[in-house]
Amino acid sequence: MNISGYYKILKKSCHLIVNMQINNIPRLIRFYKSYKKYKRLNGSEKLNIFDLYPCINDDTLTTPFDGHYFYQGIWAFRKIKESGVKSHIDVGSEIRWVGLLSTITKTTFKACRELSRILAPEGNLYFSVPIGKEKVLFNVHRVHSPRTIIDYFKDLKLIEVSGVTNSGRFTENIDIDILGKSNYACGLFWFKKCKEEC
Repeated sequence: MNISGYYKILKKSCHLIVNMQINNIPRLIRFYKSYKKYKRLNGSEKLNIFDLYPCINDDTLTTPFDGHYFYQGIWAFRKIKESGVKSHIDVGSEIRWVGLLSTITKTTFKACRELSRILAPEGNLYFSVPIGKEKVLFNVHRVHSPRTIIDYFKDLKLIEVSGVTNSGRFTENIDIDILGKSNYACGLFWFKKCKEEC
């Protein structure tokens, strides 16, 4: 292989080099051994070195997941499905979850400040956000107090507060003080718009 070829490989794999952590070295060695083993198999396809795509963090004994997004999606999907609504208005949910939701109901997006105003009488609002001691996690998101969220929607009736704790444990009908003392939890709020003043 000429210098140009090595440069292309280096450029393509630069993120591996820049983000190199000591625990990635054994993973890269496993990737290389697997690559060599595959090349020696009878009938294996010829591999172009420029098509290598080392997913070195996929070789794990377990499948990790973010408990906040996992339980948030299950909780909200179940509530929306059980409600039988013909349409759902969404604000900033994870796009794969919205795609799944769109298989059971029409889904559109709106700004947060509009939610209370446009909610139909007896309509349901399912709202999820990072919860705990209020702070800004720069370049990621803001953590809100559960009482702040309840105050945002003071014109609505609070039906349920569930949550995913710091440790990733889902608790239905959780005490909001537990969430409020958290460092980084996920609050799952169910509000309802009353026909008349609540």
